[in-house]
This record gives sequence, structure tokens and C-alpha cells, in this order.
Amino acid sequence: MANITMDMIKDLRERTGVGIMDCKKALSESDGDIDKAIRLLKERGAVTAAKKSERNAKEGIIKIFLNDEKNHIAYAELQCETDFVAKNETFQTLADNIVNIIASIDNPTVDTVLATKTESGDTVLDMINALIQKMGEKTVLSKVMNIKTDGFFGIYKHFTNKLLTIVEFDCKPKTEKSFELANQIAMHTASEKPLAVNRDSLDEAAVKEQREIFEKITTDSGKTGDMVGKIVEGKMNSWFSESVLIDQKLFTDNKITIKSLVDEISKDTGSTCSIKSMHIIEITA
Repeated sequence: MANITMDMIKDLRERTGVGIMDCKKALSESDGDIDKAIRLLKERGAVTAAKKSERNAKEGIIKIFLNDEKNHIAYAELQCETDFVAKNETFQTLADNIVNIIASIDNPTVDTVLATKTESGDTVLDMINALIQKMGEKTVLSKVMNIKTDGFFGIYKHFTNKLLTIVEFDCKPKTEKSFELANQIAMHTASEKPLAVNRDSLDEAAVKEQREIFEKITTDSGKTGDMVGKIVEGKMNSWFSESVLIDQKLFTDNKITIKSLVDEISKDTGSTCSIKSMHIIEITA
């Protein structure tokens, strides 16, 4: 067995663009023969994948796993270079396989998912590299998530598979009406893209910045004294109603607030229902 040195690994990496660990493995398997190692990497699609990595992956799809009880959801965002490849059945199947793997991993990260071995013995990264070899486009697993709840999830997934919104509901008992409401609010979230579920969960720096902007606008307009504070508070309340999910008007009916819908389902179920969290995942060019 040849002694694999860092210089050998560096040389192979510079000639192929492939990662250090893959270079080391190829050199070990080829007994230190650089040319044989390059061939091994080419056969595995690693060289092609490395070259594609320099290009932009701005298209792609979002795939989800959601169990029947709607209390366990996972998603995968798999990106590529063109919409043509994103719509390809092979690409779609790979994304489905990956999201099912994600659903089985606690607290997944992109790195842990890529390193996960499948039943075939290949890792998820191997699967992606094989697709790159076949499709000829850079392909990137860019986002992953796997979460469970004591409540349930409402979702909205756009038909393009490029936008997903998730709303986590706490409401007992679970009813068809509450499931429908959660999905309706998820669709609203996709349309209005609130910054936070409620005022308390807003980023403090963003609130401070917005207040300072309104104060400057108000003082620049010539207002002084107590009038400035009153005007700024009015502007901030308007901003909250536009930025906070629970305060927003329903996108299909501006006479109804999201809060009133939640209050209504609370009354119907005889419990205090609430929106615990929301997630907006979108692939943008």
C-alpha cells in the first residue's frame, strides 16, 4: 500500500477539482497512482460534479414529506441550473427519495443528509453526483428540515414546486375544519409573506429600524412634540398589521383578520387555538 501524502492529494485535487476526502479515497484505492485515481473519480462522476459546481444553480424544486396525522413534516430543496432539468422525472424522483431520507433523520443538516448512506450503500451525495453525470447540470441540496409537533401543520405548496409555506397550529381537538383553516392560513402566508407570526417574535432590530424611519419621516415633515409620538405609533401599528401574520387581513377578504379566524376555530373546538410557527421556503432566481 502506497503512502498517500498531502502533496499527492493536493496534486489530484488541483487536477480534478474534487474534494480532499474523495481524492484521498481514490488515491488509496489506486495505490497512489494519480492517473488511475483520476479515472476512478471520472467513473464515479466526481470530476464532472466538481466542474459543474462552479456554475449557478438557480432553479430547482421543493419536495415535502407529510404524515397522515399532519404532525410530522420534512422538506428538501434541490437546486439545479435550468427549469427543464427541474421538471425532469429523474430529478423529481431523486428529490422524493432525499426528502424521505430527511424524514428519518433527527435534526438534519445538509451535510449530515449528504453523508447518509442509502440501502444501496451509496450516500446521498453519491446519488446527486450520479444525477450530475447523467443530466450534465450542477445540482445542489441547499435546504433541509425535519420537524414534529404536538399540534399539526397546515401547508401550501405552489404547483411549480418552488414555493412552500408551513404553518404550525396548536388546536385540540383536531377537526377537519381546523385542518382546512391551517391550510388556508398557509396559503395566505404564501401570498402575503409576513415577517413573523406575532409582534413578540419580530426581530427587535427590524422593529427599532422601522420606528426610527417613521420618526425621521415625521420630524422631517415638520411635526414636533407629542404629535411625533402619536403619529409614529399610528404608523407602527399599520406596519405591524402588514408585517405580522396574526394581525394581517386575510388575502382573499380584507374585512377578516387572521386573528379573528383563529378565535373562531377556538370557539368551535372549545379550546384556545394558536399559530406556533411559520416557515416560508422559496426558490428564487
